[in-house]
Amino acid sequence: HHTTFRKSFKRDNSFTVAHYAAEALYDASDFLSKNHEVISRDLYDVLSQSKGKINQLYPPIRETEVPKEMKFGDTFRQHMNHLMTNLRTTNPHFVHCISPNKDNLPRVLDSQYLLQQVRSASLVEAARIQKTAHPYRFTHSEFGKRYKSFFQFWGVGKIPSKNGQDLCKELLQITKQDLSGVHIGDSQVSCGAQDYHLLELLRRLSLEKPCIVIQSHVRGWLARRLRSGLVRSQGPLAEALKRVEERLRHREEPLQTEIQ
Repeated sequence: HHTTFRKSFKRDNSFTVAHYAAEALYDASDFLSKNHEVISRDLYDVLSQSKGKINQLYPPIRETEVPKEMKFGDTFRQHMNHLMTNLRTTNPHFVHCISPNKDNLPRVLDSQYLLQQVRSASLVEAARIQKTAHPYRFTHSEFGKRYKSFFQFWGVGKIPSKNGQDLCKELLQITKQDLSGVHIGDSQVSCGAQDYHLLELLRRLSLEKPCIVIQSHVRGWLARRLRSGLVRSQGPLAEALKRVEERLRHREEPLQTEIQ
């Protein structure tokens, strides 16, 4: 008897296994028939040709005796191969849905039930592994394009004409920061979450001044464009105002004569 296994009294032939995240109920009814599998022909031949008592359990069979019925494992394997073939040709994004409560009621949030689902889905472990590993990866060209603003920010000016790997090393050296968690490989640059956030902070600082300069130039160009448009429209507007004044004056003259 083990503490992980426990007899369940909810139904016959059932037992409970206490996993690390939650307890799972299993039904042992027809367990052997459900999980009965036909051994592959290659493995069967190896067992039948082996030495010892094991070959007595697997006597040689003729071609006509080979079972042709596809079992559950074969069907599952075929479906998985088809699924993997489709996944390799696409770029899927998965969304893991979590139920708010066991009864699927609206506006009811069961925190313990949510925590159990998060643990069962290994989301906590996945986040911990991602945090301790190197979740952010770039190619040499992507890393250079993203952080090339470091050269101008630290007064280097012109970007050195180096290959991708040397360029990435130069970018890390000019920051004078502790970026020991960033690893530059032969084809990619990998970094942890903390180093990535530091690089993004430096990138925002390096882009702040150029953005202000660009905004000033754009706003100046827009102001000059508005002024030139107003200057060009000054003459036509003055003529239009004169015509309006003349029309109003002509309308007022007959009224004055009638009054007199």
